[in-house]
Amino acid sequence: MIDQRLETMPMKRLRCIGERLGVKGSELNNRDDLIHAIEEILEERYAERQSSNNEVMKFKGTKYDLIDDLCTHQESEPIHQLPSMYIETSVHMMLRDPYWAYVYWNVSPYQLEELKEARSSLELKLRVHEFSHPRLPLSKNRDYFDISIREDDASWYVNLPKPGSWYVVSLLAVDGESWQETLASSNEIYSPGGYWLERTDELKHDERELALFHSAVTDFSGHEVDSLLVKHILKQLEEAKEKESHP
Repeated sequence: MIDQRLETMPMKRLRCIGERLGVKGSELNNRDDLIHAIEEILEERYAERQSSNNEVMKFKGTKYDLIDDLCTHQESEPIHQLPSMYIETSVHMMLRDPYWAYVYWNVSPYQLEELKEARSSLELKLRVHEFSHPRLPLSKNRDYFDISIREDDASWYVNLPKPGSWYVVSLLAVDGESWQETLASSNEIYSPGGYWLERTDELKHDERELALFHSAVTDFSGHEVDSLLVKHILKQLEEAKEKESHP
């Protein structure tokens, strides 16, 4: 007997081990015959391993049990594949960085067929809503832009033009310019602009902080760092300076 665990294992687990070892089908139905067949195969494999290993590997081999690899595997069960699409229409958004978000969605095939039957010319779009504050209704957006998508599209990287803003994406069905329907809206995300992007008025009036900021965003040669966020802050500072010089 190689391992007393064989005696206590349920028949379902024994069959699984027997099948993996290549035990004949007729023996899989008799518990005693099945255990005996498993023992014989494992004894042969153990002997082969010992004879082929050097002294170091023989010593290491005592730490392992041939049956452990078989016992740790679960019984064979059907593999459940994730569906390529889901019944419900939904859209989701994840922030990648202050200027980009990853948007993914699913359109119910049943809902899409109903819309096609009811409308003569159907088009799908993503509408990216920009907000100044969180938890506002879509009608209160500060700005928005649309992205045309195909029926077989399922994801898109969306540019967020203004860091420091809140964004929501809606999935729209559109028929020309006279009809549109919101099929789903995403979660809300915030595009962080950083401390000074939200305090440019404070920065432009504090000479010490302004000097520190410029020193932090320029290299030894005096060139600005290659950062869209830094360029956005500097642009706001320049615009504020021009307004003050030309009231």
